Amino acid sequence: MSADEEKDQKPAPRKSETPSRPKRRRHLVVILVLLSMLGGLLLYVRSDSFHEIVRRRVIAELESVTGGKAEVDSITWTLLSLKFEIRGLTIHGEEGPGQIPFLHADRLTAQARIVSFFSQRIGLRSLVIENPVVHLIVRPDGSTNQPARGLGGLEDRPLQALFDLDIGRIEINNGELVLNEKKLAFDLGGDRFAANLSYSKTDGAYSGNIAAADLAVRYQKKTPLHGSLETGFVIRPAQIEIKTLQFKTQRSSIEAHGTLDNLARPAIGARYRATLDLRELAGLMNLPQLRGGRADVHGSASPAWSCLRRSPSRRTAFRFRRSPRGHWAAEPMAIC
Repeated sequence: MSADEEKDQKPAPRKSETPSRPKRRRHLVVILVLLSMLGGLLLYVRSDSFHEIVRRRVIAELESVTGGKAEVDSITWTLLSLKFEIRGLTIHGEEGPGQIPFLHADRLTAQARIVSFFSQRIGLRSLVIENPVVHLIVRPDGSTNQPARGLGGLEDRPLQALFDLDIGRIEINNGELVLNEKKLAFDLGGDRFAANLSYSKTDGAYSGNIAAADLAVRYQKKTPLHGSLETGFVIRPAQIEIKTLQFKTQRSSIEAHGTLDNLARPAIGARYRATLDLRELAGLMNLPQLRGGRADVHGSASPAWSCLRRSPSRRTAFRFRRSPRGHWAAEPMAIC
């Protein structure tokens, strides 16, 4: 092969793969623009004006769901940890001027988690409610101060899902239920807590379910009651129906279902069954006389079993029966 042919077959020199200087400049400009937009977005999300927009949106949603006038003092959040805090939450019902509102909580702190991008269920790692006060007024005609349900633009839907919650840990601290000016203090804590609530336009009823794998309830600063809870209920304008109620502790269990009519003069219709460990009951009720044993309680209560007005002479009568195995069963005869 001649020298000229070898020269012709030599590979052409490779062009440099390094981007040209104008191309690098364009890439840098795009990156700077994107960073500027992201920085501006973060600054806007943290601005007072955006906080005010979110606060007003939350108030509008609360009023749509509850039908009452809502107030929220402030909302703050940390996006990296998905943590949110609401201060000064108030919902007004049909109470009069100067009366305690239907619902108030000093602070709610929640840490969110993603359940599914395609699900309406709200997932929370934790929810802590500080100093909530629930005020319920029952008037002589049976009406209450519960706010009238707002339809929120969904008037064409006969059944509306209001919320569906899945909470890893819930705490209610220093709670208070005010029923016709009678105050009842309570605290509540629970793991694997789930709750949902729907509204039926047809009969104006709320239906829902509540479940907790490990629930601790303390009433009037007494010994906490620990157990698991499952219940389904319907709240109608003149009736509360408990479709199912199951509460189980380590050694006791209670099952019941029934109705409560006319809150002004309650009429109860229910069936129940309970197995109670007396040692566990003694610690809960502070009754050292009960040193051990078990009580099986079952029976029913008719609507006539109802004269529940406050009276010094009010008493409960039970009929006790003992089974061949030595277990006692108690059936209420009357409350009067």
